[in-house]
Amino acid sequence: MCRQLGCGDASREAGVLPASVVWRASENEGVAKRYRDVTKTLHRAGWRATRTRGSHEVWRLPDGREVTVPAGGKSDRDVPAGTLAAIRRVTGLGELR
Repeated sequence: MCRQLGCGDASREAGVLPASVVWRASENEGVAKRYRDVTKTLHRAGWRATRTRGSHEVWRLPDGREVTVPAGGKSDRDVPAGTLAAIRRVTGLGELR
């Protein structure tokens, strides 16, 4: 990767990436969603929390579709990007980005 980016030998040996690469990576990070924001969005879209087991909540629509939201009791924590993407795929809610 360093050869493609034009890093020097010292940078490559130290494992240091150029500042332009670090900046581009941080620029692509989205705004983190908290669990409370995800549950509010689900509730507004018609989903209802049907049961909780441990730290997971199961949300259901009247048509029978279900989605599991982990860390149900920790509303101030951020949802990992992969978990948020999985919830978005099941629910079809584009505002969960």
